[in-house]
Amino acid sequence: MTNIYSTSAPFTFQRDTYSCQISALSFDPVSDVLWAGNGVGQVAAFYRNRMRGVLFPVDKNAVSSLLVNDNHIYAMTLNGQGVGAWSKGGVNSWHYRTPATTNLSTFTQYGNMLVAMTNKAELLTINTTNGAVTRTIPCYPQILRLHATHSVVLSGSSDGLLRKHDLRAATKRDFGSEASIRAHQGSIQAIEASGNWIYTIGWSSRNGRPIPDPLVKIFDSRNFKAMSSFTFSAGPSFLNVHPKKSTILVLTSNTGVVNIVDVLNPASGEFHQLDVPSYVTSSSVSPTADYIAFGDADGVIHLLSSVQDDGLPFNGFEGQPVEWADEPEPLPDIEWTDSTPLNLIGMPYYTDYLLSAYDKTFQTVPEHYPPPIKIPPQVLASLKQVDGVSFAQLPRELQGKRNVIPLAPTKRQGRFRSEKARRQADSPPPESPLDVTNSALVPRQYRRVEIEYSKFGVEDFDFGFYNRTAFSGLETHILNSYTNALIQSMHYVMPLRRIAKSHITMACSREYCLLCELGFVMRMLEDAKGINCQATNFCRAISNISTAATYGVVDYGQDHQETDYGAKIQMFNRFIIENIKSEGNMAPNNPSMTPFREFPAIGTIPLISQLLSVDSHSVTVCSNCKTSREKPDTSHIIDIIYPRKAPSNEAQPPSDFASILRNSLLRDYSLKAACPSCKQIAVQQTRRPLKLTELPPVLLLNASVHNADALKYWQDTRTSRFLKPFVGLDLSSEPNRPGGITSQSVDLSLPYVWYEIRSLVIDVRSEEQQSHLVSLVKMPESERQPGANHTWYLFNDFTVHGLSEEEALSFPGQWKVPAVIYLERFGVQDGFDYSGLPTKIDASILCQDISLSIARDNSQKVHEILTPDELPRPGTELRLLIDLGCIFIGHGLSKDFRTINIFVPPEQVIDTVDLYFIPERQRRISLRFLTWFVLKQDIQLDTHDSIEDSRSALLLYKEFQRLEGEQTFDAKLEEIYRAGRENNWKPPSALKASPPPVHASPGVPFTTLFPRSLSPPFSVETLQNQFRAFGLDPTFQTPFLHMSPDLGLATAPYTPPRTPMHSSQISQNQHHHGNRKNYHQPWSPR
Repeated sequence: MTNIYSTSAPFTFQRDTYSCQISALSFDPVSDVLWAGNGVGQVAAFYRNRMRGVLFPVDKNAVSSLLVNDNHIYAMTLNGQGVGAWSKGGVNSWHYRTPATTNLSTFTQYGNMLVAMTNKAELLTINTTNGAVTRTIPCYPQILRLHATHSVVLSGSSDGLLRKHDLRAATKRDFGSEASIRAHQGSIQAIEASGNWIYTIGWSSRNGRPIPDPLVKIFDSRNFKAMSSFTFSAGPSFLNVHPKKSTILVLTSNTGVVNIVDVLNPASGEFHQLDVPSYVTSSSVSPTADYIAFGDADGVIHLLSSVQDDGLPFNGFEGQPVEWADEPEPLPDIEWTDSTPLNLIGMPYYTDYLLSAYDKTFQTVPEHYPPPIKIPPQVLASLKQVDGVSFAQLPRELQGKRNVIPLAPTKRQGRFRSEKARRQADSPPPESPLDVTNSALVPRQYRRVEIEYSKFGVEDFDFGFYNRTAFSGLETHILNSYTNALIQSMHYVMPLRRIAKSHITMACSREYCLLCELGFVMRMLEDAKGINCQATNFCRAISNISTAATYGVVDYGQDHQETDYGAKIQMFNRFIIENIKSEGNMAPNNPSMTPFREFPAIGTIPLISQLLSVDSHSVTVCSNCKTSREKPDTSHIIDIIYPRKAPSNEAQPPSDFASILRNSLLRDYSLKAACPSCKQIAVQQTRRPLKLTELPPVLLLNASVHNADALKYWQDTRTSRFLKPFVGLDLSSEPNRPGGITSQSVDLSLPYVWYEIRSLVIDVRSEEQQSHLVSLVKMPESERQPGANHTWYLFNDFTVHGLSEEEALSFPGQWKVPAVIYLERFGVQDGFDYSGLPTKIDASILCQDISLSIARDNSQKVHEILTPDELPRPGTELRLLIDLGCIFIGHGLSKDFRTINIFVPPEQVIDTVDLYFIPERQRRISLRFLTWFVLKQDIQLDTHDSIEDSRSALLLYKEFQRLEGEQTFDAKLEEIYRAGRENNWKPPSALKASPPPVHASPGVPFTTLFPRSLSPPFSVETLQNQFRAFGLDPTFQTPFLHMSPDLGLATAPYTPPRTPMHSSQISQNQHHHGNRKNYHQPWSPR
């Protein structure tokens, strides 16, 4: 194909004045103008003579999209807070601003309206005349691209699906989508349509990393089926269609490679390389296709032209004259005298209502609210009036039944702690909070679970009733909690747990580190011993990692039945392994954890790679010239590849699990491509030969069950099961021969590599509810309880059940779909070398002052935003304090510890919310009320001060010790509850100022909590003594805690609290002592 285009002089105005990226480009259809949006929210007009014209602001963020028609410019910025219309002179016609929690991701013009996508999974149609929203259509979430044709709107989402929406239909099927088709493995990057053809480009993945998909996909818009595709090896980032020839595309990579290609003859394309020092950020084609513009990150607009010397206007004809911005009128000169009226000065620009313009729009409610109830017409017809008073008899049809109140249908109620005492003997509690609407084919313990709330909040939910085991579950009422099943599977792979726990003992500089959060969750699950836990910080960190949106692993809480959590968790599996591999890499100081594996430079191999990687070479052989080529091939996750159905005249390939796994490891496949050696199109046979020593100690599999044909392999038959506890792999056999065996036990006499199934993540599907994930785990030997009846356990979020091995590995129906499988190599469990992994936190970090009260002035700690240098990172320090046996005193600590993913043993917690509590009353008292009534102080007047709250909790505990010693606490507690009912549990208005913080108080100096006499190095025993001082050990009270005489608090010996007892365990003669009966016993050091 002969080159038609040549390079023209670029536009460098933006780069020369203020260098920022050209984020959007669009040619004017009726004027000789090229419109450009930049990275600081401005839109500028550029003319063919390289001059800049109108420049006007749109927002403070980068302009992400530009649409230009005959009269207006429509623009949206990167923050997605709205879309607006501007005249070509820069005057704003209207601007639609989204609500505070809603953002727009993309928009397009469809007829006389704009169609925009929100993060609430809704399509908005906006009137282009006044900017009003005319329709709201529910649709699929995570839609990133929209493109309108003459009849439908096309959408592309982050899951790689191309959908068609017909906005003309009165009713919507399938969330506004008329049809859908898989276009790319990752998200769709651009959509274009011309005639009957639809073109898309998107993202793919290679070795677990997202890359631009080199394939340009083509679809037929009439039947919405794939037609063909061709390759752009540079990786397309931008896609444009020739406006006059529907089969010619302009493909641009972010490196500046431009391919102008006819899809009917892709081999003969026109290539150009732009002189881009950075990368390309936008592209556009003129209405006549005589010009193609490209913007880069430095602010330069590059131009390809098919017209000599740029002699033709951008739009192909003279068109409308160019608009120039009006010059503002000069301000008038005012001679100021005593009689000069103030209205000569004028009013400043304002956006809110002025008090002088008061009208009814100021009112938040109508003048007469609530409106009177309308009198039924039957009553008005029989109305009588006597002495100005009207009355009527109520008609029979309005009387209804006497003493009968309609009740809502009874909702299945979960079990709450507060209901134990009031539950009737003939009304047993429900067995579980499981959905009863699920299909009957799904066993009860596999069904989706939900946490229910009582008037006392989530803390009242009886999690212990649904988990009678010593293994902790994870709660579900947080975003991204679909990852709970994978966390449990990873937790019981012991080498992976050791790596994560080791990472939290080191100083990590990342703000959001998945390996840190995973280590804290695993340590919490390990310490909790059956108490429910919460992975809040881990789930929150997922959303804050930049690549999470690319992988499509963020769960936005859209409760759609169509969400495929099986595919989502497999993508998350790849996402988390890729992240923790880089986060845990200590190169070149990585220790050797697997001495039985050989690596060329062990110090540079990340720990996760030592554990999971399959390191080999892919060998490709040309069928024409027999030339072989090798390239390194490393995989951490093996995607299972199922055999294709062979023709009737050929033998069927083996379909047992061992053979399918062996073929997935070797990846034997062929394709037709050009050979680099003989330059001929020939069949290229590729295989990854593996040695037994190259297999990892832990094999991680993605089941890749995306259709019914793949699921059939897993289904049980009458005579056999697809999955068994042990798998023996034979890597030397041919692909069409059996690749090993699955067995109930290990037979070491066979020349196989044996793996044991450790855990599975299962996608549970039903017809009536959306899919959800559970985990099946075979407990390691070190985790099993003596005399336990089960070795396999089902983790269904916060419910945990033991089950048999046969039930765990069986797949009786289509409701049970495998997603992720962990296998451990048999015989290497004792060969791991953990000596190089740090196991203890450096205790010297406790000598670093991280107190906010010292780091900044008290007068500024409320009114100014904290800087990153002032923010402490409490995770490691708090973990060390717990390990050293520090006693924590506070008010309502259990929720705080669960939120930050740390479990504190009950014997190390003194919670004043439990001390001042009568279980029979079921009312827990706030810290503010207790401090007012017991200590005669007012706190939390303007805002919550953590130092003030902790000091108040400490003084409340001291007062509790004094009252217990005097045996008057029961009377005091009754008095507190009586005063609470009289004051509605709120203290009256404070008459005196709040007490000063701890470090400023003359009675309790700051050195009480953190003595400054220590300096490293020091021993752990010394540090333990210091924290016993903090725990109010009697031997340390005198030198470290001198109470002010005005507080009137007597010193009492400290005793560690025991686990609070429930009201059902308290006898009548014990009265209020159920939560604190051991608090005054003698204390002995550990």
